[in-house]
Amino acid sequence: MTRVIWCTPSRGDEAELISVMSSSGCTVVRRCLEAADLLAAAGIEPQAAVVVDVTVPRLGSDIVASIEHSTVGRVIGLVNDEAGIAHAAALGISRWVDMRAPDARDQLSSGLRSWTAGDWQLPMSQNLRSPQANKGGSLPSRDQGRIVAVTGPPGAPGRTTVAIGLAEAWAQAGERVCLVDADTVAPSLAATVGITEDVSGVLLAARYADQGALDARSLGSACRTLTNRLWVLTGVGLPDRWTSVRPPALDRIWAACAQHFDRVVIDAGTLLDAPVIDDPLSARHERDASTVSALTNCDLAVVVCTPQPIGVLRLIHQMPVIHKSVGGASTHVLVNRVGKGHKGAHKRVADALLEAGLPLPVHSLREDPSVQSCTERGALLSEVAGTMRLRKQIARLGRDLAA
Repeated sequence: MTRVIWCTPSRGDEAELISVMSSSGCTVVRRCLEAADLLAAAGIEPQAAVVVDVTVPRLGSDIVASIEHSTVGRVIGLVNDEAGIAHAAALGISRWVDMRAPDARDQLSSGLRSWTAGDWQLPMSQNLRSPQANKGGSLPSRDQGRIVAVTGPPGAPGRTTVAIGLAEAWAQAGERVCLVDADTVAPSLAATVGITEDVSGVLLAARYADQGALDARSLGSACRTLTNRLWVLTGVGLPDRWTSVRPPALDRIWAACAQHFDRVVIDAGTLLDAPVIDDPLSARHERDASTVSALTNCDLAVVVCTPQPIGVLRLIHQMPVIHKSVGGASTHVLVNRVGKGHKGAHKRVADALLEAGLPLPVHSLREDPSVQSCTERGALLSEVAGTMRLRKQIARLGRDLAA
């Protein structure tokens, strides 16, 4: 006998569905009317399967993650259309039944019975690529810049805009990309792309990592979908929550992201003026520990600076620490927001790096006032027509960095 917690308050055929499930050997032990009631029931009945309509009000990815943790991941979502399927994936519901199908009720009852046997037989969300989905069953090699950390000195040089632009460019080139906000000092990625959900994707993923349960399903529940090839892990927005993300959990998050995405772009923030340590891998849990973790685990570091003299000075001041943190990873410098009054900025930065004993590749992006429109609207660069010139520049930069 399968015990089931049921939550489909908006379905007109709810009573009929429950009757069909009961006749197939399932017992509904609790009927819930809202997400909070469902969460409480899952805590009381941890051995029960959960059937939930994905349109239940206030059902968020944090509640789904808590329910799946309480019930060892045994949740079935009921969807009514393609939007429902996409919503299920965004919520982190990995198994669902499309109620438009002629055999939907049979799928649901057989899925619940197969749960009792320990073998789910339901469609799984394709929100994340599993390792087996790769051609030949192997993952891309680590030497192709799969984990990209975007960092830079303080002073708002445009790290977040560059990270978003590169992630979009690689996604539009056909890669599956995860964009991560690892800036615990001034996180802004979620607001920049128009995400207002209070739940932090990084915090949720860190919780799974600490429990040893960070896999494709749990990582998918922590991610938000931006486009069909671009996902985001939102950052830690509250000042008192950054200590909840321990460096070992971050290391596991980067490894899991690299396993399930073609490319991971980390908005790593800036390194604070903490004492320089000989071994970045032994970093204490300081405010910029997430930045240190991103840099020590990346395959490619993109260091963003501004063309003004103060921006170049800040770059030169911080480059030794960045260079030590990334170890043998490829490092490129990007001079951002180069305007008409910054003639020769590219060469000045390259010469300053050479004088500092760091002959690194230097790139540049022209200043584009249309970026302000993206920030005001909470839109991606591709959603604002005026950014076409900047997007072309970033696409070229993405190809150069991926070469």
